[in-house]
Parts: sequence; C-alpha cells; structure tokens
Amino acid sequence: MVFSDKDRQQKRRLKLKVEFKKSILVRGVEGEFDERIRTALAVKELAENGLLPQDVLDKIAKASETAFPTKEVVVRKYINKIVSKYLTNKECKEKTMAYTDVFDKDLNPTLAVADNDDLAPIVEYLDKKFSNLLTEEDGYKKHYPDHSKYSDLIGKELRDMGGNSFVNIFRGEGPTYHEIVCDVAKKLKAPYNKNKAIEDIEDSILETILSKALESMSSEEKEKLLKEMGGKGKMGKGGIATSTFIGIFRSGGFYSYQLTLIVANQIARAVLGRGLALSANAGIARGASILAGPVGWVIGGLWTAADLSGPAYSVTIPCVVHVAMLRKKLNSLQCSKCDAVLPDTTMKFCPECGQATAA
Repeated sequence: MVFSDKDRQQKRRLKLKVEFKKSILVRGVEGEFDERIRTALAVKELAENGLLPQDVLDKIAKASETAFPTKEVVVRKYINKIVSKYLTNKECKEKTMAYTDVFDKDLNPTLAVADNDDLAPIVEYLDKKFSNLLTEEDGYKKHYPDHSKYSDLIGKELRDMGGNSFVNIFRGEGPTYHEIVCDVAKKLKAPYNKNKAIEDIEDSILETILSKALESMSSEEKEKLLKEMGGKGKMGKGGIATSTFIGIFRSGGFYSYQLTLIVANQIARAVLGRGLALSANAGIARGASILAGPVGWVIGGLWTAADLSGPAYSVTIPCVVHVAMLRKKLNSLQCSKCDAVLPDTTMKFCPECGQATAA
C-alpha cells in the first residue's frame, strides 16, 4: 500500500500524540524499586533535616525546571516554586495548591507565580459577579489581601465562572481554562483554532480588541502612537494602517507587551474604575493615554453586547485579557536594577537603565 505525504504526516502526528500521553511506568507497587523515586525521596529527607545547604537546594530546584523540557518561562518559574516549597517545607503547610485539587495547566502555573498586585484585579473582577463564591472560601477569609496564598482558589473560581452552574455540579469543576478562552474568542468574534496553544488564542483575542480600537483612532493619533512605540514610519496618503500595529504586536518583544498592557489597563479602568499600576516600566506607560479613549469605547461596546443569560462574560472577558497580560509578563525577564519588564528574553542589557540582564 502506497502512503501519500498527508497519510504519513497524520500517522506521525498520531504516534506523537500517543507517546505524549504515555504514562511514566514505575517499578514496584508504590515505586519502591524505582531508583528515580528513591532518589527524590532521599533528597527530600536530607532537605527536611537541614543536611543540604541552600545553594544545593537552589541548584536542585533550578535543574527541576527542565527535567521535562519546556520553553515557557512561566512554567519553569512555577516548577521552581513548587519544588523549592516541597524541599524546604516539612509540613507542606504552604503548598501551591493549598485549598483545592482542581488544577489547570494553562491557568494555575501563571496565577501561582504572580504577586499580590497582579492577582488583585482578578479577585476584584470575580467579586463583581453576584454568584461569586470565592469570598466564602476559608483560604480567602484567612489570607485576603495576600492573594498569592490562595491562588488555587482564584483559578477554581474563574473556571467556575466560565461554565454553567448546574453542569459544574455534575462534573465537579468548571470547564478547562482553554475552553473558557475559546469561548471568549468566539464571543468577541476573534478567529481561533481550538487545537492551538493557549497563547495563540489569547493573542487573537488581543488582536481583535486592538484592531477595533485602532480603527476608531484618527490618523494623527495613530502616528503619535507609532512614534511613542519607536516606529520610524511616516503617515502616507492613506494614513497609517491598523496592520502596522498588528505587525508590531505579532513580532513580540517590548512593544507587543506594551500594547497588551495598555488593553488590560483600559479594561481595568472600564470595569473597576481605575487602571493597573504601570510605574514599574516608564516605557510601558508611554502610549497608554493615546489608546485610552478608543480602547475604552471598544470595551464599552463589548459590555453592551454581552449576553447576560450566558456565562459571566463581564467577568471572563476581563479575566482572560488580564491572565494573557500576566502570561506575557511572567514569560519575560525582569531587570535586577530598575525592575523593568523585558519581554525579549534575548536582551543582553536593560533598555531602561543599561543594566546587564541574565539572558
């Protein structure tokens, strides 16, 4: 039988999919004859008894980041955090998943490594909905406003908000975060492929909001924004095309993150009545005032069009945009001198202060 190139590709994809889902086999009923588990437990015991110096613990946590290959900085940060806590916390009182076992790979790692200021807007978005149950949770009552202590509950509540309450009861949890992001993309008429990575769908949502905002800007406003973003192009006869800015967004790096933060900031203004803290990066804040009006008008239109009888779009839309912004931020470097966010992880020097980076 002769296979076409398409048939061979499909067969190869199926094989890779099966291999990806293959579970790790261990020797022994509980892994008692498996050297990997024995090694892990031995290291844990030595750490608990203070027999390993901190620099060794740091090296173990660092090495754990790439034990399973991953390119995402935010995932490596999350792995480092949970391994460090596992090694140094004998009672495991500060587990990353402290209050629920409902875990989502596309959501929990990002929330777990975010700080209180980053998590605060999500908590406020959730609290806007009458059906919010987060404020009734013991973890919330015990730690608020130290949101990082109950980030697992924030993730669970966000997923519950994205689904039907009765369906959630039967399946024990809300829809996956990937499903929620796809649902928001559909609501905003953003083109998406449900089989794509979460970052690709988030970017499509951001592009859709940006495009609508830019289309309502005058040519002069676009030219001013382009200059603020380091663009050297001049306004032609037909003005500056929206595609110019979308191209900047898709190219990644500093200005892509800047546009994302501007959108997230304006959504916070529209929903919470105040913007996000932009003081960490002087360069990030530039351009925010130019897009303030257009993005605000777009957001207002989204709220008006929201179907209040369906999932809580007034909560899920701002939360999805905010988490997308956090993912870009946490997948970035941070200057050790001025705390500037450096989305381009290949940067050798901070553009704000000139400090050498860890790249």
